[in-house]
Amino acid sequence: MYQAVVFDFDGTLVDSESGIIKTLEAMLIELKRDPLTKEQLRACVGPPINKFFPETLGFKEHELEKALEVYRRLFQEIGLATLKPFDGIVELLCELQNANILTCVATCKTEPVCYEQAQALGLLTHLDYISGAMPEKGQLEKGSILNALIEKAGLDVSRCVMVGDRMYDILGAREVKMKAIGVLYGSGSYEELSEYAPEQLAKSVSHLRALLLNAKEEKICQTH
Repeated sequence: MYQAVVFDFDGTLVDSESGIIKTLEAMLIELKRDPLTKEQLRACVGPPINKFFPETLGFKEHELEKALEVYRRLFQEIGLATLKPFDGIVELLCELQNANILTCVATCKTEPVCYEQAQALGLLTHLDYISGAMPEKGQLEKGSILNALIEKAGLDVSRCVMVGDRMYDILGAREVKMKAIGVLYGSGSYEELSEYAPEQLAKSVSHLRALLLNAKEEKICQTH
């Protein structure tokens, strides 16, 4: 039995891909940048902002502050209303809590924004701890965000698992020596996730439930 299950937010608990892509499209137009394909923008769902804004979107260091300001304003106007928990997620969180398993979030979204969105989506009461990016503390990468959560919640990493849809979740879990489950219903592909060898892959929320609660034997990928 796990002590805690640590979820990524976007693409794992919450279906946010379309809202993020629409916001990025509007931001590029407002800032008079060349448009990008949907596939290029899809790669921006999940990574830390300090990675995809320069690497994928091509913003220089001196342009980042303005770009982030525009993105965050437009997300409130465009993206926020599109967010919704994946079907079955609320029920899964309730089941985990009923089994005395801590439900946690480790996200590269800034921590105050994650609290705000979790509250708006009715998820906050089903989450025991949230750890997010804190740029003022240099806490931007998934590993440092997980370390902050471990300290905050007093977690025994040997009894915890990270659940996420992108390679950054698996790499962060490896950094803190935590097990990892990749989910295939978010923005990450089978090829991306399997390359980083999570303990298991879940093809759906119901499959994830089976893996976390030992409800039934339905493992589609056992790599360790």
